Amino acid sequence: MDGIFAPEPFNQIPVSQGLLTELELDTVLFGSYQDISPGSYLKLSVRDTGEGISPEILGKIFNSYFTTKEKGVGTGLGLSMVHGIVQKCGGTIKVNSELGKGSVFEVYLPAIS
Repeated sequence: MDGIFAPEPFNQIPVSQGLLTELELDTVLFGSYQDISPGSYLKLSVRDTGEGISPEILGKIFNSYFTTKEKGVGTGLGLSMVHGIVQKCGGTIKVNSELGKGSVFEVYLPAIS
């Protein structure tokens, strides 16, 4: 259903970099990742060159039905659904954003042998 509200290609934010890496989160690194357990993870990093996300909005972006779009131009479910799926898989999402410079989304998923 959300695909109906997907932006037209000319409205999409250009993704300048995507990277998939395998890493081991140990007890030393674990302090900054309190919502997941130490172990082997795959990290998908996606960087965009958009306008960035303000600190006031950043804390809300994974809330269901939250959107910054005008009424009738989306449901606000996209990031919420992705966040829920990643958490159900035992992972987490970290977001770093700077106004005027874009955002970096890092998706951590447990590696399966």
